[in-house]
Amino acid sequence: MTTIGQPSRRLASTVSVPTNRSTLMEWLGLGALLSVLFVALPLMLVALQTT
Repeated sequence: MTTIGQPSRRLASTVSVPTNRSTLMEWLGLGALLSVLFVALPLMLVALQTT
């Protein structure tokens, strides 16, 4: 159970202190990946339906 608590604690520390450039870039990359996924998924669904 302790191994499960460690990553969440580390994630909370990165969220509370977003001043580091690396963490900020990681969050930007995550946001870009999520936006691309949200755009690509509907396009793929439409392409599958049209064929």
